[in-house]
Amino acid sequence: MIHTCQLHGIDPFEYITDVLTGLSSTPRSQIDQFLPDIWKSVQETAVKQTRPLRSFK
Repeated sequence: MIHTCQLHGIDPFEYITDVLTGLSSTPRSQIDQFLPDIWKSVQETAVKQTRPLRSFK
């Protein structure tokens, strides 16, 4: 698992922590979201949505 995280450029500690905290409350139909490549994509999308808009002066 550590090697897979490294291959995808993911912090293994952050990934494992998120998976272990979210797994018990996730329906079986949504388990795929914890695959490293999908997880990374979801995280990147979340970061983009929380960035403040730049103001140009």
